Order: sequence, then structure tokens, then C-alpha cells
Amino acid sequence: MKLNSTRYSLLLLATLAGPAALAQQGPASQVYTVAEQMPTLTNGQGGTAIMAALQRLTVYPPSAISDQVEGRVFVTFVVAAGGQVLHPRIVKGVRADLDSAVVAAARLLPQLLPGRQGGQPVAVLVTIPVVFLLQAPAEVPPLQLAEPSQPDQLAEKKPAYVEELPRMPGEKNKGKGVATLVAAIQRGLIYPEAALRSSVQGRVFVSFTVDSLGQVKEPKIVKGIGWGCDEAVLVAVKKLPRLQPGTQQGRPVSVGITLPITFKIQDNPASRLGRSPDGW
Repeated sequence: MKLNSTRYSLLLLATLAGPAALAQQGPASQVYTVAEQMPTLTNGQGGTAIMAALQRLTVYPPSAISDQVEGRVFVTFVVAAGGQVLHPRIVKGVRADLDSAVVAAARLLPQLLPGRQGGQPVAVLVTIPVVFLLQAPAEVPPLQLAEPSQPDQLAEKKPAYVEELPRMPGEKNKGKGVATLVAAIQRGLIYPEAALRSSVQGRVFVSFTVDSLGQVKEPKIVKGIGWGCDEAVLVAVKKLPRLQPGTQQGRPVSVGITLPITFKIQDNPASRLGRSPDGW
């Protein structure tokens, strides 16, 4: 998505809700959370394809981008026995503009092939968490996803989404994993003297892999600003300790991450030589 000449990507995660079926009054009004055949797109693709469709339709609100707001919004809707997407609503939101963007996207989903139970079309309740993440430009190669029928491949491949993202050691708040990683890199960052003297400021996008053991590997600059800032970010990333790895289906997996690291001069540059952009 392009906005103000900067490209952002939405990292979207999706799951189908609950292990049990919810029975209403009689078969005609029964709504399932799990059916023998789950809803799919009209081409027969489900799961990740429905995720991708919602991702393409979700627009990152300009107000949230300006405020650098990230987070996860949980939306639920019913795929009726006729395939219509009905009653989208937020079950856990971040703030009004992000919540509204997700509901609007859900309403734009095309008619789906309904779920089936006992060979008959049935209504199915679906819950999808949509993650808004300010990301690097789209030059970042897409990550590969192991198909559900090949669970053993999850430990070797980088999933396109994970249930739990990597976190700093000791970090218990799963929702703050990305923010604490950025803060840790910022703390280890040294503002290059040449950049300070020339008043160079900006944002460097760095990508790296956190493997299934929590080791940080293959850091590289996706978009830089020069003046030694790119190299400074790579040095700071290499200072990261072993992390808590991301997990999928309860198993540790390798996860590719891209983060924005900010260089901003907040006081007299001459007094900040050899210090991090945030004064550490």
C-alpha cells in the first residue's frame, strides 16, 4: 500500500475460532465454530486464501500511520449457509480507526463457499485477528507458509504468520513483543558522528530472522539512510540477546522480522556524539 510515498505492509494473522460448535434452536439456525468442511473462497481455497483476501482489502488508516499505532484487532463474522459474510463485529480492538478499517474490509469480502456439516451447507462463525504493523517497503520477499497438511515443515520454514511473535527474554506480555524488540535495538544504537554533525535523521528498516532457538540471524538493511546509520543498526541488532522464539501450533518456529529504527536528534548534536539516538 502506498501512502505519502512510503510503503507499508500489513502483517495479517488468521485463525478459525474455537474447538466446539455452537448450537442455536434447530438445524436451520445452528451456527458452528468448527464444521466438517470450513468455508472457502469460490475457488476452493480456504484458510490462508481467506486471510490474503482480507489483507488485500484492509487499509491502514492514515491517522494510525501518522501516530505510528500498531496492534491486533480481532474481528468475527458469520459465513451463512448461502456463503454471505454477515454481522462483522470487533471482539477485541485497538482504537476506533483500526477497528473500523477491519470491519470495512470484512464487509468487502466476496461471497464464499459455505461450510458443510453432514454434507449440508451450514452457517459458520469465523474469528480473525488482523495485525497492523508498520513495515518496510514491499521489496521484502514474501515468507513461505507450510500447508496445514504438512505440520512437520513448520520448524524449517518461516510462516507467513505466527500465533506468537518472538519476544525479549523474560517478556511476558505477548502483545508488546515488537515494541520491546525495537526499544532494545534503539538502546544498543550509537548515533554515528558523521550523521550527527550533518544533522541526518530518518528511519532505517532492518530485517532479520529469529530461528526456532531464539537466535538472531542474517540481519540486513532493507531501506537505509546512509551516513553510517545503516551500519549502526546492524551492529545494534547483533547485540540482541537470545530471544524467546515465535511459536506456531505450540512449536517454536523461525520467524522473519522487519523493524523500523529511528534516528532523531533531540538536543545539541555535539553533546550526543557516541550516544544512542534516545540518549542511552
